[in-house]
Amino acid sequence: MVAGRLQIVDFKTRQNFGEAQGKDSFPQATPHHKTPYLVAARPHRSGFSLPPLPSPDPVAAYLSRLAPTSRITMRKLLMQIARLLAPTLSAANLSWPQLRYADTLRLRDQLSTRYAPATANLALAGTIATVRGTR
Repeated sequence: MVAGRLQIVDFKTRQNFGEAQGKDSFPQATPHHKTPYLVAARPHRSGFSLPPLPSPDPVAAYLSRLAPTSRITMRKLLMQIARLLAPTLSAANLSWPQLRYADTLRLRDQLSTRYAPATANLALAGTIATVRGTR
């Protein structure tokens, strides 16, 4: 087995069908098992392994879970929240894990004077979801 190649494995029977050669290399599915899945091969004995994935931006990670139309509104709200908390930082550069309960209380007071109650609650919900995504 060569490192970095894909193996065809049936997860139900744990049967290994060998390396994937092309689009027609799947064995024919029979009624007693599902079509095999492609899985990444284990690292080679030489120590080859994939580099670790970078940690995602907490704002981008949260926005990716929302519907496309909601992303626009929430991105704008999170940018406003970042400006309220740290005027020199953007939402992507703000250290979300360091926000504490006292910060959210201060933020709630500021939002209640600037926005309608529903908008302020939406902004706080986005803030809480972004902070929870970092922990």
